Amino acid sequence: MALTYRDVIDAINSRTEDARSDEEILDDIRDGLVQLGDVLFLQTQFVVDRWEAVVDTYPAPTDVQEFRRYAKLTPAGSTGYYRLRRVAPDEAATGWYYDGTNIGLRMTRDFDGRFELWYLRAPSLPTVATVDDQPDGGDMVAQALIKWGLHVYYSRQGDEESAQLADRFLRGFNNAREAIFVARRRLLAALPERFKA
Repeated sequence: MALTYRDVIDAINSRTEDARSDEEILDDIRDGLVQLGDVLFLQTQFVVDRWEAVVDTYPAPTDVQEFRRYAKLTPAGSTGYYRLRRVAPDEAATGWYYDGTNIGLRMTRDFDGRFELWYLRAPSLPTVATVDDQPDGGDMVAQALIKWGLHVYYSRQGDEESAQLADRFLRGFNNAREAIFVARRRLLAALPERFKA
């Protein structure tokens, strides 16, 4: 059975023999997820199913860490497509661009089409309403978050014994972070190409 945020909270409270509130521990968990964000390699697709010919830009997703270089634009009713390279927002070359808020197309076209772009996203941050969800990245991430939560708890205690425990849990978190990086990178490398050039 996969671990949820509730399991992470319970494990932290059980090991510390403290009954901190869910919200307080969720703050620590969110900090831990931010620390793990760049090693999770969470891949998601941005799709505009009908990008109208008269529209130049659409709002970009807000959870972007990194876009793939190429996007796919398929004209409506066609099996062929355009492979568009990312260009700078002020560049005159044909392609797609991201200006920090919007994704736009820079090309002459007189057709509506479907736009597809893969990107790496930041992990979803839990709230009290989502404590029964699983962390992005699964059980490896949940175990790392337990270590992070214990590190934060003991680092706040202020005594020498707690400081030693905090260091031990931080080392455990960093080891788990490295293992997550290796596993997720291997998974990302094993994924098939989304479309051929």
